Amino acid sequence: MSTVEQATATTPAPAAPTGRPTIVDPRSFVFWLLVAVIGYSAIHVFDAVTSAPTLEVNPAIGWLALVLWGLYAAGFLLIVYYHQLFVRRSPWITLAAVLWGGLVATWFAGKANAAVQDIFDHWFALDFNDRWGVAISAATNEESLKLLGVVVLVLLPLAAVRSTLDGWFYGMMVGLGFQVFEDYLYTIQQSGDLGDVVQFLWLRGFIAGLWAHAIYTGIVGAGIGYFVSRRDRSWVERLGVAVGLFATAWLLHFFWDTPFLNDSLGDSSAAFFAAVLIKGVPALVILLLVVRWGRSHERGVWSAFVGGAIDRDLVSEAEAKALLDRKGRKHARKEVRAAKGRRAGRLQKHLQYAQLRYIQSVSEEGAESAHAVSDAGDIRELKGAIAAA
Repeated sequence: MSTVEQATATTPAPAAPTGRPTIVDPRSFVFWLLVAVIGYSAIHVFDAVTSAPTLEVNPAIGWLALVLWGLYAAGFLLIVYYHQLFVRRSPWITLAAVLWGGLVATWFAGKANAAVQDIFDHWFALDFNDRWGVAISAATNEESLKLLGVVVLVLLPLAAVRSTLDGWFYGMMVGLGFQVFEDYLYTIQQSGDLGDVVQFLWLRGFIAGLWAHAIYTGIVGAGIGYFVSRRDRSWVERLGVAVGLFATAWLLHFFWDTPFLNDSLGDSSAAFFAAVLIKGVPALVILLLVVRWGRSHERGVWSAFVGGAIDRDLVSEAEAKALLDRKGRKHARKEVRAAKGRRAGRLQKHLQYAQLRYIQSVSEEGAESAHAVSDAGDIRELKGAIAAA
């Protein structure tokens, strides 16, 4: 039995096509709630930006920070997009996820963290809040608010969270929005000159940011995606996975903000980098394991659909097998290039993209939809060009 046939036999087929995923649904209360909360938060975040004292002295700080953190966000987004094997997520849902993390979670977390730390000041000794208050309040409030963003996206009727990796992707986008907006605010509020802006980008973006909020919320989002999509599992198991991954993200965030490791290693530069690696690498490793685990589910769902619903004249058994991973895709292009030349190899790459678009169009809108018909035409044209090469 082939790989695709095995997946077809063991993985439930997806639901009937419901249209391309989108956040825009005027009939949905969740959509209007999302718009209202993002708009409310945007007003307050804009006020926090424009009232920063450093910008009144040197407005160039704000513009440089905006450009640098914007480029950072774009680069991060491209890396995450590169790891999408089978589908391209909706740009509008992606934007909503980034805005929730950057505006809603950032604004409300700032208020919630201050409130919790005030409570700690009243309940405990004065040094407790300095040592542990930030770690407890940040891990609890920030991860909960970012989790809420993923849940809101899941509750949108037309968002179509179909696999564990859908949840991972939108969780990463919520976390990225939080990370970039928070770091931008820190940069403009604490920078004295343009050199400080670059230093903030280096320290918070590349030293600390490689295993920060986007990583944590990606782990949380994978749990939400699993809970929503794995209907072949019991709700107890799905809830256990979602809660377990949230607890993992909470512990990673708490561990990052705790001071005890910093105290034991000392204040040297070597100690600083050692603390960053000890705290950060486990988060990155866990995320990669979660992505690998989620990808096996996504591959099974995709293979089951291809095996049961796709015209074999457009995507043959061998072509579907080659599309399962990047290694197989490259190998198929290499074979065509060796047999028919470089131009045919480039056409084979375009053919693979067209086949992936076609499969997604059929899954979301049906084989008779305008997008699917157009993609099918592209596939036939490319196959003809490769055959004639």
